[in-house]
Amino acid sequence: MRWVAATILALVFYGFAGQALAEKRVALVIGNSSYRNVPSLPNPRNDAAEIASLFRSAGFSAVDARRDLGISDMRRAISDFAEMASDADVAVVYFAGHGIEVDGANYVIPVDAKLSRDFDIEDEAISLDRILKSIEPTKRLRLVILDACRDNPFLKTMKRTIASRSIGRGLAKVEPAISDTLIAFAAKAGSVALDGDAKNSPFTAALLHNIAAPGLDLRIALGRVRDEVLKVTNRHQEPFVYGSLGGSVISIVDAPKLPPPPTTDDIVWNAVKDSTYPAVFEEFIAKFPTTPHLKAAQSRRDELKQAQAAAAARIPPPPTADEIVWTAIRDSNYPAIFDDFVSKFPTSKHRAEAQSRADELQKQIAAAAARVPPPPTADEVVWDAIKGSTYPAIFDDFASKFPASPHLADAQRRRDELKKQIAATQAPPPPAAEDIVWAAIKGSRDPAIFDEFVSKYTASPHIADARQRGNDLRKEIAAAQAPPPPPADEIVWNAIKESHDPAIFEEYSAKYSSSSHVSAALSRRDELWKERAAAAAPPPAPPATDEIVWNAIKDGRSPAMFEEFLSKFPESARSAEARERFKALQAVQVASTNATLPAPDTTPQREGLTAIGIKVLSDSEEAALKQKASFKECEKCPEMVVVPPGAFMMGTSESASKRTAESSRHKVTFAHSFAVGRYAVTFAEWDACVADGGCNGYKPWDNGWGRGRRPAINISWSDAKSYAAWLSARTGKTYRLLSEAEREYVTRGNDVIVLVGSLRVSGPGQLR
Repeated sequence: MRWVAATILALVFYGFAGQALAEKRVALVIGNSSYRNVPSLPNPRNDAAEIASLFRSAGFSAVDARRDLGISDMRRAISDFAEMASDADVAVVYFAGHGIEVDGANYVIPVDAKLSRDFDIEDEAISLDRILKSIEPTKRLRLVILDACRDNPFLKTMKRTIASRSIGRGLAKVEPAISDTLIAFAAKAGSVALDGDAKNSPFTAALLHNIAAPGLDLRIALGRVRDEVLKVTNRHQEPFVYGSLGGSVISIVDAPKLPPPPTTDDIVWNAVKDSTYPAVFEEFIAKFPTTPHLKAAQSRRDELKQAQAAAAARIPPPPTADEIVWTAIRDSNYPAIFDDFVSKFPTSKHRAEAQSRADELQKQIAAAAARVPPPPTADEVVWDAIKGSTYPAIFDDFASKFPASPHLADAQRRRDELKKQIAATQAPPPPAAEDIVWAAIKGSRDPAIFDEFVSKYTASPHIADARQRGNDLRKEIAAAQAPPPPPADEIVWNAIKESHDPAIFEEYSAKYSSSSHVSAALSRRDELWKERAAAAAPPPAPPATDEIVWNAIKDGRSPAMFEEFLSKFPESARSAEARERFKALQAVQVASTNATLPAPDTTPQREGLTAIGIKVLSDSEEAALKQKASFKECEKCPEMVVVPPGAFMMGTSESASKRTAESSRHKVTFAHSFAVGRYAVTFAEWDACVADGGCNGYKPWDNGWGRGRRPAINISWSDAKSYAAWLSARTGKTYRLLSEAEREYVTRGNDVIVLVGSLRVSGPGQLR
C-alpha cells in the first residue's frame, strides 16, 4: 500500500485553431485540507480555489467548487457531477488532498477517513477508477492530473491484514482505458512530489502559469509544466503524463481569430484607379464584372481613351493588369488575396509565386495566428502603389479620395512638383515594360524569375544584371544545401607549406596555377633557393610531391580529392590506390582486400640496431622458448607470446549459429609453434618505426586522445603491412599479419590467451 498527499485534476478542454470551443464544459473542484485524524494540509484549499477560478475565466459552462468533504459527501458530489458530465463536451474533476495506492490501484482520501487497517480502504476512500467512470460519457476529451505531497501520514498507524499487500512510494502507473483521456501525475509513478512552502504546490503553481496561455496546445503546456517543476525542485520532482490524444490542437484558452481580409477587387481597384492606361480598366472590368467599382472603372476607361486620342498616341503600352496587381499585393500577408490572384490570372508568370506565397502564409497563420498583423489601410496600399508616379492627376485623385490620410501633404506636394515639371518641359514617357518588370523582380531570391526575364526581354539593358543575379542566387542555394569539400589546392598547401624543398613549391605553382596560395608558394620557393645558395650545399633528395599529397588525403572521405589526385598525378605509384579509394567512396562502401604482404627481405640490417635498442633472439634463445613464453626483440618492438602447435575445427556449426550461408566447418592443423603480439600495437611502437625511417613516414592522428602506450588508431591495412615489413627488415625475422585461421585458433583455444597484433612466423629456431 502507498500513501501520498495528492492533487488530482481530471480536465477536458478541446480547442482547435480556427474552430469554436466546445459547447458545454463542466468542472468539479474539491479541496480537502482539514483532515480529522492526520495533520491538515495547507495547500489543497488554495490550489482548488485558484484552479476553479481558472476554469471560470476560461469560460466553462459550470464549475462546482467544494472543500473538506467526508466520504458520503464526496461520493454524492461525484455522482452529481457524473450526471452533469453525461452530455458535456468537456469535463473537469479536480481533487486536492491526501491520496493512496493499494496493490496497484490509486485512491483519494476524504477528510473523515481513519484507515486504521488496510482492509478499510474500499469503505473509507474513493478510487481513481470511480472518478474516471464519472466522466466516461464526456464526448470529446478527458485529462487526469495527480499532484502528490511528500509525507505519508497514515503509514505509522495502519495495520496490515494481508501480508502480501504492496506498500511503496508515490502512486501507481495507470493507463486509461477510455480514448482521448490523459492522466498527468505531479511526480512519475513510484516517486513522491513536494508540497512546497509557497501558497501553491510546485506542480499546481506551474499549471496556473502555463495551461491558460491563449492558443497553447495542452500537451505543450503540460510539457512546460514538467520543465518548470524540474527547475524549481532542482530536478527532485518530475511530472509525468499517461494516455494519449488525437492530432488536433487542444488548448485551454483559444487563440484570437483573424479579421477577414479585404476583398481582392477592392485592393485591385485602389491600386489601379489612378492609372492612366485605359487597358488596365478594361481588364479590371473583365476580371471583376460584379464589383461595386464597375461604373467608376467604365467611366475612367472612357475618359482615358478620349485623352489618349487627343494626346497623339504618345503613351507606350501600359503594363498588364496582372503585373500591376502583383506589384500591389506581393507583400500582402493575406493568403486569400494570392488565391484570388491565381484564379483571376491563371496564365500570369507570377502564378506559381502567388500560389507558393499563399501556401506559405496559410502555414504561418496556422502556426501563429495570434501574431498576424492587421492589414494595411486602403490609403497606405494606394500610396505605396502610386508614390513613384509621374502623373499629377493621380495625386489629385488620392487627395480627394483620402482627405484624412497621413500622406495627404506628401501627395499635394508631389502633385505641385509634377505640375511645375510638366509646365517647364514635356512630361517624360512612361517607363518601358522591361523596366517595370525589372523594378518589380530585382529584389527577388528566386533564380527562375531572372531566367524568365532573360528569355522574355532579350534586348533589355538589364539582361546582364538579370543573368548575373540568377547565377549568384543559384550559387548561394547550392552553397546552403551542401557545402563543397575543401579544394585540393588548399589540402595540398596545408601539407607542403612547412616543407624546406623549393622544388615542391615550384611544382605546386605549376599544378595549381589558379590557387590563392600561388604567390606564397613562389615566395617560399625563392626564399629556399636563396638559403641553399648561401649554404653552398646541394639539397637532400625530397620526397615526391605526389607522396606528400597522398599522405595528406589518403584518409579523406571526399571522392573529389582522389579524383583530382588522379588528374594531377596520373603517373604516380599511388594511382592504383587512389583509383580504388575513389571508387569505394563513390559507392559509399569501404573496399576490402585480401592481398597478402610480399615476403620481406629477411636479411637483417645489423647497422644501427644497437642505436634503436634491437636485440634479436639467437637461435639457441629462440629454441629454448617454451609455450606461452613472451619476448621482445627491441625496446620499442611489440611484446610477443609463443602459441603452441595444435588443431581446431574452423568455422561455426550450423546448430550453434543458425547461419546456413556460412561455409562448412573444416579441420585446421598447426604443426609448429608461432608467436603472436600480446597487445595491440601502441603509438609509441608505431612512432619508433617512423623515427627509424619505416612505415612510409606516416604518423596517424590520435584524435586528440594522446599517444604513448595507447593503441594506435587510424591505421589502414596497407599501413599495418608496412609496420610488419619494418619489423622483418630490422630483426631478420619474418613478421606479418595474422591469417583468418591463425586468428581464430588463437582466440578459440581452451587455455590460450586472446592475442592481437603482429605475427612472428619464421626463423632458424623453434618458431614458425
